[in-house]
Amino acid sequence: MNKYFVKFVPWNERTIESLINKTIKFSTVFEFNDFNEYRYISPGNADIQGYLKNNGIKEILSLELYNSAFRQNLSQLAKERYSVDCYNEIHNLLKSGEHSKLLDQNEKYFGVLQESLAFFSVGIFCMSDLEVFEDDSAQLMFAHYSRNLEGLALIYEINSSTSLPTVKYDGSNISSSGLVKRIFNWYDEKYSDIDDFLHKSPKWSYEKEKRIFAKPGIKPAAEHGIELKAIFYTSRFKGRKLTLKNIRENLYYGNVLVEKICPSLSKPCFVMEDKKKNPKTSEFMEKHFGINHHYNATIRPSHSDDINTLVSLSYIKRRDYEKAQPLFWRYAGSHAEESQAKWFRELLAHKDYIMLTAEMEGKIVGFIIGKLMPAPEVYDPGGLTLIVDDFCVKTEDLWKSVGAELIAEIKAIAKSKGAVQILVVAGHHDNAKCNFLRNQELTIASEWFVGGII
Repeated sequence: MNKYFVKFVPWNERTIESLINKTIKFSTVFEFNDFNEYRYISPGNADIQGYLKNNGIKEILSLELYNSAFRQNLSQLAKERYSVDCYNEIHNLLKSGEHSKLLDQNEKYFGVLQESLAFFSVGIFCMSDLEVFEDDSAQLMFAHYSRNLEGLALIYEINSSTSLPTVKYDGSNISSSGLVKRIFNWYDEKYSDIDDFLHKSPKWSYEKEKRIFAKPGIKPAAEHGIELKAIFYTSRFKGRKLTLKNIRENLYYGNVLVEKICPSLSKPCFVMEDKKKNPKTSEFMEKHFGINHHYNATIRPSHSDDINTLVSLSYIKRRDYEKAQPLFWRYAGSHAEESQAKWFRELLAHKDYIMLTAEMEGKIVGFIIGKLMPAPEVYDPGGLTLIVDDFCVKTEDLWKSVGAELIAEIKAIAKSKGAVQILVVAGHHDNAKCNFLRNQELTIASEWFVGGII
């Protein structure tokens, strides 16, 4: 099941070129508005010692120091994050062309060199959940990112196979342990272990941000499973409406919506202009794209207080499955719930298991449990397999919404831990769940045939 997200952009030559060429830009944090994007990576003593002994990263830095863009970013980082003396020394060495002296004094300049290479290696494409249109969050972001609402809100459809990690608004710092290894991976365009770039201040939580990672630069949107579906503008739009319509008709063959939105007089949100009764923009998109944002759930790690509810959801599923296979899924009696509760509590502390709970309005409406496992020795998929057996939602109509959010989140976490494929167990009779999994672009790899022995 694909998902929809919004990106607010200014109206300028770069935006026009991206619409014409159907491209997106993966920016580095040097181009972001928030200084605090810098603060989550910092050198630790263990990394310094590893760096001093690691010629590989020195070789990378020696090459990049001849890259004018890298030198500019290095100077910017030193100026904005480090002391005046540090900035002056680095600026003077770069200006005089004495790049090698930065590498000769490893420990002195290690922090800024390490961070600069990390930030320089990671390109980020940021979007927000369409839920921001439910209230005034979209207005805040439109004003901030689109230069006082003079730009555009671009609605993208994202293929379900595209990894979409969620930003955590916890304000936490990331441990620098193992950072040198991660930098090597990022430099080689491997972005599975990318948690360093997924933490922001709680003040930004209204943005409900998702991020896609790639090598910095301008890339074809289609290569990353991204397709433009709608363009929204306001009365403050600085361009010409005819320009947008020409782009839609001549480049997108009429398959992209171009609509004007305006602030509501009675609600803190955007509404559609020139539409009957001026529906909320969020309601208009729900109807047009066939999505329902009222079903958005909070996905979080499971904890011990959840166990009884998770077991209750499992019980309902188990009794339903028993009807399809009375022998194979025969109910074991009341002690089954006690055993399962004990097992779930043990899994909470198990490093090879991922347990997530979905909540809506403070109530648990689903959960998913996955186990990370290596493949049998006769197979080599290229990494770990995430095996999901316990996966429930409270009602069947929640598979497309809550189910999709649960599976997307557990896939993102599993990918960061080295998983390359997911295996989900479902009863052959469970049509709602099976159809949902097919829509997630999962295919049947094996089937079990069960019968009694007489």
